[in-house]
Amino acid sequence: MAGAERSLLFERMKMARTTRRGLMALLAMAPAALLSGCGNGPWFIRYRLTLEVETPEGTKTGSGVWEHGARWNDGITRGLGAGASISVDTRGEAIIIDLGARGLLLCLMTRDDTRAGSEDALLLPAIFPFEKWGGALDNYSAYLGRLAWSKPVTDAPLKSLPMLARFRDPLDPATAERVDPTNLAATFGDGVRLVRVTAQITNDPLSPPTIENRLPWIRNLGTIASMLGLKLGVMDTLNQMHAGSFRRQWP
Repeated sequence: MAGAERSLLFERMKMARTTRRGLMALLAMAPAALLSGCGNGPWFIRYRLTLEVETPEGTKTGSGVWEHGARWNDGITRGLGAGASISVDTRGEAIIIDLGARGLLLCLMTRDDTRAGSEDALLLPAIFPFEKWGGALDNYSAYLGRLAWSKPVTDAPLKSLPMLARFRDPLDPATAERVDPTNLAATFGDGVRLVRVTAQITNDPLSPPTIENRLPWIRNLGTIASMLGLKLGVMDTLNQMHAGSFRRQWP
């Protein structure tokens, strides 16, 4: 699954080409938020995702900086040819919102297959639509360039969020529960709701790794996941849980 996600062809996104003129203009003007690598990429852009939760005890927030990357898969032409395809991915760490005695709400880095519209690697274009920021849908580098230049901030659609989860006991991964972003009360009690999610393009560095301070078993997730697989079948609650759900790096 993870390999397929990292190798998305633009049959799904319908934007494979970029023009030489557009790419050269981008190289000339792109600010620090958009970086070009060697060869055929990757190009990176960072955004801060902030979740705001209303509770009877007050508003709780959590945020993290994630990095979206794109790599053209057409060799030395570097996205200039009409037959180009692109791979996209996201790196960073799951975002934690501490709800006090009610527990921890996590925004993971893998999509929720039970929820239509949920994204992970394609979360950035789900939040910042191509139609608004990209002009032609087939000009991905120009799309990233406009975002990097403008640094917009916008509300993110709840349906597009990756999987939300909680652990009834943060020290026990077997207590995992999937969370509905439109009905937090079902998991955390009356009066708890996700009121807003915002995303802003930023030059800030990636959030430092801290999740292991709250969920120490992540250090041994491979072993634990295998054990849970034997105990819970295919993990009915979080059948996508793996190391990449909590922290994702570039392959």
